Amino acid sequence: MFRKLTVIALILTVAAVLVPPVSAANEQVITPGDILSITALGEPDLTKRVVVDSYGKITLPLANEVEVGGLTTTEAAAKLRNQLSQFIKNPQVTIEIAEPAKRMVVVSGAVKTPGLYEIGLNSNVLGVLTQAGGYTPEADLSSITITRGQKRDTILSVNMAEFLSGSRPEANIAVLPGDTIVVPERNPVQGMIFVLGEVNQRGPMQMRQGMTLREAIASAGGVTTMADTTKVTLKHKDDTVGAPVDFIKASSGDPTANVALLPGDTIFVPGMESQGMFTIIGPVARPGQYPIRGSMYVTDAVAAAGGTTERGNLSSVRLNRGSGDRMQTFKLNVPKITEGRAQNVAIQPGDTILVSERKEPVDKMRAGGLLVSILYLLTR
Repeated sequence: MFRKLTVIALILTVAAVLVPPVSAANEQVITPGDILSITALGEPDLTKRVVVDSYGKITLPLANEVEVGGLTTTEAAAKLRNQLSQFIKNPQVTIEIAEPAKRMVVVSGAVKTPGLYEIGLNSNVLGVLTQAGGYTPEADLSSITITRGQKRDTILSVNMAEFLSGSRPEANIAVLPGDTIVVPERNPVQGMIFVLGEVNQRGPMQMRQGMTLREAIASAGGVTTMADTTKVTLKHKDDTVGAPVDFIKASSGDPTANVALLPGDTIFVPGMESQGMFTIIGPVARPGQYPIRGSMYVTDAVAAAGGTTERGNLSSVRLNRGSGDRMQTFKLNVPKITEGRAQNVAIQPGDTILVSERKEPVDKMRAGGLLVSILYLLTR
């Protein structure tokens, strides 16, 4: 009897090591970039993972677009239930954050490497500037600005010159996910402008002397993959509607298209109209459904999903089109496509892209050792 109990205890111990415990979900606030796990009882078409877009919205059958950014998971589930109740009697819906958005900030202006950076839990201004390669000799460290908040309506002024001189240690304030840090050059501030629409960090920003259309959009983190750069508009402070500007020419260096800005200007970068949805599954950073905007290919789909995880195998990707007897399957090797040695495939509405998982060898030594130990105890 003692030996049998010992064997049972060993098996339970092994199970506890190999099977991770299930933790209770904490109440969390949903933010853009989060991957949500939605469960709708008895409704398989609504039970899926979706990505919260840059506007804080998700797209689901029947409910269409649902704005969930800034809501808790409980509040979002209640809102979704309310919208679905028009089509489904007493819908039972739960929402969890399957994968939180990465903690990213934008650093622009007089730093050596402007761009997007991932931050830790206790990041501060100096740490983020260090990630960006440090500041340039032209930087005005006394007038750094941080744009914050989901609506980009909070602007903080930071005097890092006081921190570096030792006169004000508290000037090195904490940095939060979604912040935009602008390190200006030593020229006077002319006022504020707004960059809105499909840019990585939309909202207000300081306009320095001589700022142009291209510089403003670059300071906003550049355009997103969903941007329609052929329809960018510029509206002056006293205008009622925006006038079209040629951002493509401006971004290529044409000085006649790269217009100088005025205080109060608003730049709007519209998104491309959706032509349907595609689905991407497998070991990618953000699996789920995505809109097709413009001409999109398999490589664009992988980029929209945030690339692969460590287990993703881009050498073995399948695209399924249609259903039943009419289903077509395309086998794709993304590395060969990017090298120009294989043909890319344009995405059509309803396509499903499956990224394969890398095969990893089983730890035979560990499994064999456990089996030998258990057999030994059973036969003593």
